[in-house]
Order: sequence, then structure tokens, then C-alpha cells
Amino acid sequence: MKKKVVIVLIIVILVLIGFLYQTFAMSNTITEENDTYVVNVSDNTSIELPARTSKKVYYKLTNTNNGVVRYGIGYSGTNVEAKVYEDSVDSETGLIDYMENKFIKLKLINNGTTSSTITLSTVLGYENGGDLIVPSGVTLVKNKVKLVNTLKNAESSVSATSNFLDTSLVRNTIETLTIANDNLVSVDALGSFDVSKNNDGTVMLWYTKGTGDNLYNVYIGAEGGKVYAPMGTYRYFSYLTNTVSMNFTYFDTSNTTYMGEMFKKSESVVNLDLSMFDTSKVTAMEQLFNGCTKLTSVDLSSFNTSRVSYMNYMFNGCSSLKGINLSSFDTSNVKDMKYMFANCTSLKSLDLSNFNTAKVTDMQRLFRYCTSLVGLNIGNFNTSNVTNMEEMFSHCESLTGLDLSTFNTSNVANMNGMFASCYKLTCIDLSSFNTSKITSMYHMFFDCNSLENIDLSNFDTSNVTSMNGMFVKCYALKELDLSNFNTSKATDMLNMFQYCTSLTKLNISSFDTSNVTNMNSMFSYNSKLTYIDMRNMTFGSNLLYANSMFYTVPNNATIYVKSNTEKTWLNTNYSSLTNVIAVS
Repeated sequence: MKKKVVIVLIIVILVLIGFLYQTFAMSNTITEENDTYVVNVSDNTSIELPARTSKKVYYKLTNTNNGVVRYGIGYSGTNVEAKVYEDSVDSETGLIDYMENKFIKLKLINNGTTSSTITLSTVLGYENGGDLIVPSGVTLVKNKVKLVNTLKNAESSVSATSNFLDTSLVRNTIETLTIANDNLVSVDALGSFDVSKNNDGTVMLWYTKGTGDNLYNVYIGAEGGKVYAPMGTYRYFSYLTNTVSMNFTYFDTSNTTYMGEMFKKSESVVNLDLSMFDTSKVTAMEQLFNGCTKLTSVDLSSFNTSRVSYMNYMFNGCSSLKGINLSSFDTSNVKDMKYMFANCTSLKSLDLSNFNTAKVTDMQRLFRYCTSLVGLNIGNFNTSNVTNMEEMFSHCESLTGLDLSTFNTSNVANMNGMFASCYKLTCIDLSSFNTSKITSMYHMFFDCNSLENIDLSNFDTSNVTSMNGMFVKCYALKELDLSNFNTSKATDMLNMFQYCTSLTKLNISSFDTSNVTNMNSMFSYNSKLTYIDMRNMTFGSNLLYANSMFYTVPNNATIYVKSNTEKTWLNTNYSSLTNVIAVS
């Protein structure tokens, strides 16, 4: 009797289970778009997976059973695996009510070296019936796909011969670099490495043969589809000296705060598309592209620079860069811009009209050696906090004019070589310049050999100690009036007007040279200079060097001096001068 009861119960349970499965949704349809599958199944469904690939699947369940049931998702196949994404709308297992829908986001993975089929199936159980009833040969989906897969930090000492991310790959052997959308190592890979921050395999690096000996194509991919950069990317892709292309389509920088020297000295890359970069948390970008000598274009259209304080050397040495669009840049918090565009020798025009430079303190060599630059818009520059403008425009050899009438230079202490070797500069408006804090004007207009005239009547030179070479090689200057100059603190006037070969008249009547120690070659190589008013100059005990002061100056040049003392000094040391006139 008992045996009959047991048999009856088993039959009832099997019938109920069969009923449970048969009354679950059976739509069994698949649609595909861009390698994304939408699957509506409750019965077995098979999907083909090429070797070492994955597919994203949205698995839809609808319960047509009259009541609540427990569900799970199973899979089977050779060398395959199914995982559930962390951001799946619904869980991979749980309870589902009558006519309720569940949407589970799955990743189907083929880990094998040949094509394989993965079969998905719905696994059911009773609401209060304990474990799911898993058929033989079926594995339940349990493992998660992590969405944030972060790269490890770069090696501690980065160079062209260092091992990229502490793998066995040397940086200068990388020919191409691609951020892939998966961490499945390709079949043709020569080797692979775990480069994840947590050493959990979520981010993998692999490489294949490149076009030449000891050159490789490198791929970095993450389980969740995006590779997340670490907080600091210091020198991360720097010194990749033979890398001709970099693809960052699946690179996420949303957690990065520091990008210093990120691409430094990657001197073979030609184009960089960084339009997907999220830089909203970045505070420093110094030397970001420093030394990328073959870079011709870079897309920075997505850059949010509102938190960036350091842009020094950012594009320094990008000698092939002909143009750059920085219209999206917010520079309101930038403090340091020294060398930012220095040595961009192919750059022809630069529009920085949107730049807010109110907090910038250092503009040293900002445009130095921008030798091809013919158009420069810096009309909105706020320079009120800048202290250093040394060689700011030096060797801007193609610029013909500069309007700096809006510049506030009240805090600038250094203008050494500010316009040195601006060969084609014919005019410059310095009417707004406040030079009261300047201590050095060394080589300030050195080699401005096309400069025809310059108005420095507003210059306050009361704190300047060095005027060494200030106007050397200003070949086109014909007259120069510096009668307003206060030189009481000046100690060095070496070569000050040397090679001003067109200069005929020089008014330095206010010059106080009582502290000057060096006047060597001060007026030398000025064969057209026929008039010098130096009526306040003295040649006292502090003067140590006064050789070749008037070399090639015409002997009959009219020279006004303070008194007979100065006249005697000149007649003694430069006896060829015949027209020295004492004014008192």
C-alpha cells in the first residue's frame, strides 16, 4: 500500500513539474542587431559563438503559469560560459509572478580556440520548493560580469626600454595599441598578461605580430566592455617611440585625476582621437603630449578642463602639429602654462580667445619656437597674476604683429628674451605694460631684426638690474627714445644696442649708470649711429668693463655727455671720437 502511495506522489510531482515547464512562456524568438541579441525563450535556445569571442544577450522571461515560480538560467556547451552583467535589470535567479516579465543581461563567452555553440535554457522550481531543478549537463548562471575593470598602474620607471605595464613587452616594440571591447585573448595572440588592478583577470593584454621584426600589435580589453584607466595615468602611454596608431574607443578615464606626461615622447603616433576621454576629474595635464614630434592632429573636443591647474609643457615639441582646436577648454583654474605650446614649429595659427588666464602665474616660454605661427589670438588674456613672461614669444619667427594692449603686467618680474628672435615682427603695442616689478630685461628684444619702431615711453625700469643685450640685432630700428628710462639699479648693459645697424639717433639722456659694472660693446657695430644723448651717464668706480663700447660708431658722431669729467673719460678711452660735447 505504501509503495503505491509513493508511486502516486512521484507521478503527481512529475506531472506538476511538466505542467510548470509547459505553461511557461514559449515565444522562443531571437533578434540580432550589432552583435547584440534579444532572446525571448523558455525552451532551449542555441547561439553560435566564434572562437575567443563573446556576445551580449538580453534574456526575456514571461511567466504564463498561474502563480509564482522560481526561475534560473542554465547554459551548456563546450568551452563556453554565461555570466550576468552587474547592471542587469533583473537578477539571474529569483521569483517571477504570473504574466510578469524579467530581463536578464547576459554575456555569452567562448573560451575555446574553435567555434562553439552555447545553449541557453530556463531552469524552474517551485516558489517554496527549495533548489531549482537543474537538468543534467546544464550549468546555472551565477558569475557576474564586472562593469568597472580598472587597469593597473604603469611601471615605476618608464622609458622607451622599460617593460610596458610590467609585462615582458618593451615599450619601443609596440607598433599599434588598441583598447578592445572584451578581455578574450585572440586565437593568434603570441602571449597574454593580466593587467588588471586587482590581478583578477578582468583586464587582459595580449599581442600579435606586427609588420616588422620585434614589433607587435598590442590589445588591452576588459570583461565589462570598457577599460577603466587608473586614477593616475602618469607616463601611461609615454615613450611608445615606435607606436604609429592608438585606438581608445573603449577607454574610460572618468575616474582619472592625474594625466601628467601621459603620451610623452610617443614620437611616432600621427593622429590621436581622444574625443571619448572624460577628463572632468583631472587636475593636472602637464607634458601630456610633450615630444610627440609626428603628431599632426589630436581631437580634444570632449575635454573638460575645468579642474585642471597645470598645463605646462602640454604640447611642447609637437613639431608636426599644424592646427589645434581648443575652443572647449576651460582654463579658469589653470596656474601654470609655461612651455605649453613651445617648439610647435609647424603650428600656423592659434585661437586662444576663449582662454581664461586669470589664475595663471607662469607664462614662461609659452609660445617659444612657434616658428611658423602667423596668427595668434590672445586678445582676452588676463595676465594680472602672471609673474614670469621670460621668452614668452621668443623665436616666433613668422609673427609680423602683436597686439598686447590688454596685457596687465603689474606683477611680472621677468621679461628676459620676451620677444627675442621674432624676426618678422614689425610693430608691437606695449602701451598697457606695467613694468614696475621687472628686475631683468635681458635680451628682451634681441634679434627683432624687422622692428622699425617701438614706443617704450610708459616703461618703468626703476627695478631693472639687467639690460644685457636688450636691443641686440634690432637691424631696422632707426631711432630710439629711452629718455624716460630709470636705470639707477641697473648693473649690466653689456651689448645693449649692439648691431642696431640702421640706428641713427639714440636718446638715453636719463640713463643713470652709477651702478653699472659692464658696458662692453654697448653701442658696437652701429655704423650709422650719428647722435647719442647720454647726458646723465657716468663712468665711475663701479664700471669694470667698457671695452669696444663704440666699435664702428662714426668718429664724428655727436655725443652729449654730462660734464667734462665724462668727456675726458671718453677722450681717454675712445680717442677716435671727435665730437663729444659736455652739457655742463
